[in-house]
Amino acid sequence: MRRQRAVLVMLLSLCAGCGVEVVRKSQPLGGALDPDLIGPVAAAQQDYHGPSVGDSVGRGKLAPSASHELDEITLHPRVVSQAEEMTRGRSVTVRDALERSGRYIDIIARELSKEGVPPELAFLPAIESHFSPRAEGAGTVGLWQFTSGTARRYGLMVSPQVDERRDPELASRAAARLLRDLYDQFGRWELVLAAYNAGPARVQQALDRHPGADVWQVLDRGLPAHTRTYVPKVLAVAAIANEPERFGIEGIEPLQPLSYETFAVKESMNVATIASLSGCSSDTIAELNPALKRGVTPKGNFEIRLPDGSKQRFAKNYSLRNAN
Repeated sequence: MRRQRAVLVMLLSLCAGCGVEVVRKSQPLGGALDPDLIGPVAAAQQDYHGPSVGDSVGRGKLAPSASHELDEITLHPRVVSQAEEMTRGRSVTVRDALERSGRYIDIIARELSKEGVPPELAFLPAIESHFSPRAEGAGTVGLWQFTSGTARRYGLMVSPQVDERRDPELASRAAARLLRDLYDQFGRWELVLAAYNAGPARVQQALDRHPGADVWQVLDRGLPAHTRTYVPKVLAVAAIANEPERFGIEGIEPLQPLSYETFAVKESMNVATIASLSGCSSDTIAELNPALKRGVTPKGNFEIRLPDGSKQRFAKNYSLRNAN
């Protein structure tokens, strides 16, 4: 068994849950991979196909021993070798990703837990976006680099004013559902990652062409080079987070996690006004509400996020403002 995961336990604050839905469809994702972390990936967008996750996906069951299964996968020699390569002379870059993860990792892990997705996959955004909610790729946006089509299929709003792909909580909820759908189709987390990168149709075609092959043989024989690289790199980040000292990284100091309260506003309000009414900076409000593309809430009932402890002040000032 793997020795105590000190850093992972410190980073992941899991909340048990049972998010259940019966019917979902997904379109494959486009992935904008961080070049500083993993190097360039050629022509990823051309490899995505139409929906192939089953029209009716049974839910209510959690992946059996999901975290234990990932323990074994992250010990795979190919993953360990990748982790060693990623930290060899470049530990500052990996350290930066792990420290930035602290801002969102508890939110991500909570949403993954609800769908029975193992906590190690909370580090997938290290490869997709370097843990930046504002990251943009070739038609992809946010921590999880959703395309607009996939985002809408999983209930996220994408409009000229609001792009919920940038919202860490809502996008992570959608990503957890997608990852679970892919697991229900393929039954192996390595193939889930492959499908996330190359598209489920392409993974299914590879499986059909190579019956009886193990997971790594399927990756090597039937999938693009960038996907063969992508899968071990995602798992390698989790391995590094699990045992940073093993890979020569010490003293990781994760950023403080996001913490906020919510309040529903009906009229259009800009970030500066929200900041003034709540008694905090515009930068703080902008960070807590990254889905606001133009820094203005849409008309209608929109739930804004406020720093912990500021909701009461905002509510009072908001009421006085509307009374005048």
